[in-house]
Amino acid sequence: MKSNTWNLFPTPVTRFTEVFTAQQLQDINQYLSTLRSGPHSAIDGDGVSSHDETTDIIKSITSSVPDCQDFSDTIQNMLNEYTRTYGLDPVEVTNSWYSVQRPGSRLVTHLHANSIVSCVIYTQTDSDSSRIYFDNPNKMVAYCNQTSHPTDYNFEYFYIQPEVGDVLMFPSWLTHSSRSEHNQSQQRTILSFNARYK
Repeated sequence: MKSNTWNLFPTPVTRFTEVFTAQQLQDINQYLSTLRSGPHSAIDGDGVSSHDETTDIIKSITSSVPDCQDFSDTIQNMLNEYTRTYGLDPVEVTNSWYSVQRPGSRLVTHLHANSIVSCVIYTQTDSDSSRIYFDNPNKMVAYCNQTSHPTDYNFEYFYIQPEVGDVLMFPSWLTHSSRSEHNQSQQRTILSFNARYK
């Protein structure tokens, strides 16, 4: 007997590592501590975000943080690699912000509207930081499957434990959160951005 299985409708989530130096990340975190931020609906509990501010964080870091003059170009290069893999037309950053979560906070399930590709850069995190969970967009998986063991075909969600310097890119329509997991690290700091077609 012969068989052939097609992996239909995969969802590309890309993890870039070793992109920024430890010094760059330290300088970025120091710079972020000087900026305005406030509560945001995507963070439940003790956390803040600059999402509602007007500052474009990526441009601001590129122009203000020592040794980060190529920051915007580095971001664009990663976007170009991601869209080539995905088979999309080129995109560019449209808005960017930072968020800080403290102990007991939780990332609420959400997606990024009016965007094609979204990204999160972990500038400060540790083993106590909450994971990021991506939900399977095929909701029929939970309805139809009585599974004997987990495989790529039947999981309801996939999680990633972030490490300092990790860059994650994913389709903006892909819902994500920390589910019921609360952050336990003293400071879990991220940069995020959305990108649309040029």
